[in-house]
Amino acid sequence: MSLRFKLLLLALSTLALPLAGWLIVRQMEELLRQGQEQTLTASAKALARSLAALKTVLPPAGQAFYVHPCTQGMRVDGYADDWSQLAPYAQNIGPADDAQKARLLLCADGDWLYLLAQVRDATRTRADASDENALLRDHLTLSLAHNDDLRRYLIASAAPGRFETRVLDGAGDSLPQVLGGWWQEDADGYRVELRLPRAQMPDALTLNEFDADAPNNAHIELRPLLLRSPDLSADLAQFAPEGMRVRVLSAEGWVIAESGQLAALASKSSTPALRRWFESLI
Repeated sequence: MSLRFKLLLLALSTLALPLAGWLIVRQMEELLRQGQEQTLTASAKALARSLAALKTVLPPAGQAFYVHPCTQGMRVDGYADDWSQLAPYAQNIGPADDAQKARLLLCADGDWLYLLAQVRDATRTRADASDENALLRDHLTLSLAHNDDLRRYLIASAAPGRFETRVLDGAGDSLPQVLGGWWQEDADGYRVELRLPRAQMPDALTLNEFDADAPNNAHIELRPLLLRSPDLSADLAQFAPEGMRVRVLSAEGWVIAESGQLAALASKSSTPALRRWFESLI
């Protein structure tokens, strides 16, 4: 065996040491992650049992419309500038073959529930809600439900500007008689923005879009409204482990309640010296 070959073997064995160390550290990290995952799963199950013992009201299963906390003061003018932070979370309400044709956003503050609907419709066949042929023109149908009350409103406008809805059917003192809002248009379609008092906020609603130039039979049934629950957040606070953030999510992943906060991440100086040394070699 030549000297050159012996030196090559020695060099390769030297290089193998940091690689073996890195593999050991990586395996240890994987074991630690698995242990943390099992601990979190056990904590979540214990928390779920605690909430069940308190008979906490949890979000209903199935689809729902989520009401976001308003991120700023809202101005009802038909423009979406003040909705920009919530825009990525808009829910699709268009037909099955083009679900994003119509999208809905809801938010609420202490006094009002706000609604923004955006419809992609470049062709304009418009009429005011009071027009006898309005149901044959471009329009939205909004249905609100509260307890046993149900009312259906026609949203339509012949031109951009302020509009008032027309009640199509239904009754009930808990729901508004008339809703007013703003209709705005651009090259892509139109937007509808309105609000109603928080005291008259429905338990469920639905919004259906009709395009006079491309009619379809799409129809969305009533869906419950989901909001963040202060009561549920207070229940979570009783059981949330220290250094952890706990959230209750709906079936679709909307945050219904949360409590606690994550512990501060460890600084690099607290990283074991052996691990830092292996990282410096790679």
